[in-house]
Amino acid sequence: MTTRVFEITSSLIGGNHKYVDVILEKPSKGEKVWRFQGGSAIKRWRESPPIVKLYEKRRELPDFVRCQTPGALVAFHPIHPLIAGVLEEAGEVLPAVSSDGVDLSIVNLTPAYPCLDEERTKGTRFSDGRLIHAEYLAFTEDKLPDRSLFKPVGYTGILLAVERDGLPADRNFKTIVENTGLTGIDFREIWNSMDGALSRGGMFS
Repeated sequence: MTTRVFEITSSLIGGNHKYVDVILEKPSKGEKVWRFQGGSAIKRWRESPPIVKLYEKRRELPDFVRCQTPGALVAFHPIHPLIAGVLEEAGEVLPAVSSDGVDLSIVNLTPAYPCLDEERTKGTRFSDGRLIHAEYLAFTEDKLPDRSLFKPVGYTGILLAVERDGLPADRNFKTIVENTGLTGIDFREIWNSMDGALSRGGMFS
């Protein structure tokens, strides 16, 4: 089986009646902005939880959406029972209630995995080597995780799903989402073990 890596994106089709922006705001000015960079967020979440706001809410909520705060996936309640275990395996499922009373969970994919093939990954970088934007993301296959959802060290704002040998259907996030008709996110293939890295397009793609 060809190993494939997919970028998880929000469904932004024109007229989508199930789209919403989810933004985490600091409860006080002196705090750091919320970012999910591969480490645990449980302690801060419990001690000083963010204010969760929904913007651009349409006629009904989706099942999922990418959080506008980088590096997290939003799952609206109730969470489908077939997907709950996959989300728990992916890291931390942080329950919250939005400022207008919507129940949801922020899924913090942790830890980040050191699985990028740095030589074949092409993009713009900070001075410390972390990626600002990647046009091509390449991976070292034997360093990919044995779970479905992950993000890589050095580019923790992205959310990824992998399909590979040995990953059963009941732990395959993409398969479950597609087979159950869950809404709000799309999957764009960005790498496979046969062809290597596929273009992600421009800065805002």
